[in-house]
Amino acid sequence: MEITEWVLSECIALQAKLQEFAPKHVISINISGRDLSNKSLPTHILTSLQEQRVAPSSIMLELTESATIGGQRNAKTVFDEFRRIGVKLAIDDFGTGYSSLAYLSYLGFNELKIDKQFVHNIADSPKDQSICQATCDLAQSLQAMVVAEGIESLSDAQYMRSYGCDIGQGYYFAKPMPVAQYMQWLSQHHDFGLGLDPKSQSNG
Repeated sequence: MEITEWVLSECIALQAKLQEFAPKHVISINISGRDLSNKSLPTHILTSLQEQRVAPSSIMLELTESATIGGQRNAKTVFDEFRRIGVKLAIDDFGTGYSSLAYLSYLGFNELKIDKQFVHNIADSPKDQSICQATCDLAQSLQAMVVAEGIESLSDAQYMRSYGCDIGQGYYFAKPMPVAQYMQWLSQHHDFGLGLDPKSQSNG
C-alpha cells in the first residue's frame, strides 16, 4: 500500500507538469484489488491533488475486472469515495474476468478498456468483431468512455472507430517512452482520441 501511495503521489505531480503542455491530458494509474481495502487511499489522493493543484477529473484510476470482483466487498464503498473526490474510474482488461453486467452497473465507472486479446486480430476474427462491437455498445449505454487496447495497425483503428470506440491505445500511435521523451512528444500532439493518423493523434 505504501508503494501504491508513492506511485499515486508521483503520478499526480507528473500530471501537473504534463498539463502545461496539454491541458486536457488525463493520466491513468493502475491500482490493485488490495488497494480497495486501504481506507486512507482516497484521503491520500485528495491531499496530493490539492498540493499539486491538479483537477481530480484529470486522474483515471484503473482496476482490472478480476481485481474489482475479488475486492467487491469493499469496491462499492471505495468507488463512492473516489467519485466524491472527483477522480475517474476505469475497468481494465474488460472481457477477461467474470463479472456480471449488473455488478459493473452497480459499481459505476467512467471508462471501460477492451482487452487487447479481442483487438489485435480483429480484422480476421468475426467473433472478436462482435465482442468489440457489443462492448462499445455496452459502454455507451452506461455512459462510459470506451478504450481499445492493443491497436497496432491502421486496420485495427478503423474497425474500432467504426464501432464508436472513443480512444485507442497501442503501438500504432506510440510505443512506451521515458517521461522526458513523452513530454516532448506530447507538446507536438494535442489531439486525443481514436484517430487514424499516428502522427496527429494520441495513444490515449
